[in-house]
Amino acid sequence: MKGKKRIHLLAACLLLLSFSGCVQSGPAASSTVPQDAAESKNETASTEKTEVVEITYWTWEGGNEESREHFHETHPGYRIVETKLASASDYTTKIQQAVASGSELPDILLGEANQRGALFAMDIWEDLSQEPYNAKLEDYFDYMAQRGVNSKGEFVGIEQSVSPSAMAYKRDLAIQYFGTDDREELEAQFATMDDYIEAAAKVKEQSGGQDFLFASSGLVMEWLASASTQPNMNDAGEIVYTEKITPILEQICALRDAGGLDTFTNWTPQCNAAYADEHHIFYPCANWDITYRIKANDAEGSGNWGLMMPPGGGYSHGGTVMGIYKDSPRKDAAWVYIDWYVNTQDGADTMKELENYYVPTKKFYEDTEFTSQVDEFFAGQDVGEFLYGEITPNIVATPLSQYDNVVWDVNSLLAQSLMADPSLDAATLVAKGVEEIQNKLPDVTVK
Repeated sequence: MKGKKRIHLLAACLLLLSFSGCVQSGPAASSTVPQDAAESKNETASTEKTEVVEITYWTWEGGNEESREHFHETHPGYRIVETKLASASDYTTKIQQAVASGSELPDILLGEANQRGALFAMDIWEDLSQEPYNAKLEDYFDYMAQRGVNSKGEFVGIEQSVSPSAMAYKRDLAIQYFGTDDREELEAQFATMDDYIEAAAKVKEQSGGQDFLFASSGLVMEWLASASTQPNMNDAGEIVYTEKITPILEQICALRDAGGLDTFTNWTPQCNAAYADEHHIFYPCANWDITYRIKANDAEGSGNWGLMMPPGGGYSHGGTVMGIYKDSPRKDAAWVYIDWYVNTQDGADTMKELENYYVPTKKFYEDTEFTSQVDEFFAGQDVGEFLYGEITPNIVATPLSQYDNVVWDVNSLLAQSLMADPSLDAATLVAKGVEEIQNKLPDVTVK
């Protein structure tokens, strides 16, 4: 019975199909799409679906391939196309040359801590506080937001990662010379620079001159120059070098004379090898130093490292801002990446987990689990809570100047000179520094 009903139904349908007017009613009935047009439409839809916007990006940094791949997976319509350069100074030079020649610039601009003053002086940055970005300074840690503002008051760069810095130490040597590896007890023993100078003489005497507080005068210069909140340039556009560098050089020379400094040159293979030896106790340590200096050079040192507060408190060392080239034809796409990176939970978690980068956006730090980072390499110390929960919110920014990179290079030169010639005192070194900066910047007043 059911089979007969199906046959009768089929016959009725075939009869209806013979009348074109019965196939479909309404306006759509008269719409027909030629075969070639339909194929063209499908091809267009397919192209639109798979089309990818390439965002150009020049960098001297590496190691962020995993986070980029995650971005590509979650944002399939965008891809970061990277051009690798040798260093931050090479990046600045390439940007300057491109601007001078009218060549194409990358969609996303970067500005390393000591280079960004010179880069911000160029009128190539988009103001991220304006439409359509609407970035707000108050969303980020105060000191980091200030260092993303150019001389015109425009918010042009957002930090990739906070860069809190402390003092790392080797636990076995701390116990040997100071009787403890406890952070708080060591902080009480080393509350001032005079305490370090006094300890330097003690270590020299007890070790017969074989052990040192620091491997390099350059490391100490990095620390003290970064921790200083005094600007390199005053409101009159003059470089106030003598006033800023004199107390720093006096302290470094005092450490040298007390036997606290070894003769390694900063960033050399010999200096890097000191992280794994048994002769150097303290290492000024930015958060990125943990990965790129300590763990990279002391693979067998797990459990023997600690972090403590230096005299004067934590400070910021390093860091790189991201911004957008104001004439980029892909500004919206560039912002998609930057916004994901610093403003979304997925971006913040990805950078933390894959790159050990902590974005500068304050809202994420309301969750104590976000800052926590217990590290067995540091004997189970919660280095995350120390660096990001304790130090980061209290850092005071050093105002930018377009000559920061020049001053930094001269400081590094003086740090090497004072070890190469122990007879050089602070006053002589200051005069030499003023002369060097003046030679590099003949049109600028250097005091």
